[in-house]
Amino acid sequence: MPRPRLIVDTSALYALVDASDPNHPIAKETALRLRNAEYLLLDLVWVEIVTLVKRALGSELAIQVGQELLAGPPFTFYPVKGEDFSEAWALFQRFRDKAWSFVDCAILHVAQQLNVQEVFAFDHHFDQMSGLGIRRIPEGRGRR
Repeated sequence: MPRPRLIVDTSALYALVDASDPNHPIAKETALRLRNAEYLLLDLVWVEIVTLVKRALGSELAIQVGQELLAGPPFTFYPVKGEDFSEAWALFQRFRDKAWSFVDCAILHVAQQLNVQEVFAFDHHFDQMSGLGIRRIPEGRGRR
């Protein structure tokens, strides 16, 4: 059976790190269920998560999280540059009526480009992208 491949969003990573996050239990359960998965980690998501953790939970934890994410499996680091960056920017402009961040658009583009159909996230913006080829897991959870 092939190893599942999905993109991980900042909202899922933060829920895993912060035990007081309302999505923490379901994030842990989802990560356990997907323990054999390969998680594509966009560089933009890495920047967001270490910054968010530093602001909310402190420098030491932010450094630890950043190091663990860069250490390799189950995370595969994916830099968004060149054509990927341009295409994400084009999506950001095209969907100006949505509250999607640039990072959301980059995740959408990379998912389409690499034929990755799932994103581990609690950000409801990904629910709006379901008609564009990606699906958020866990479904129906989260409000970020």
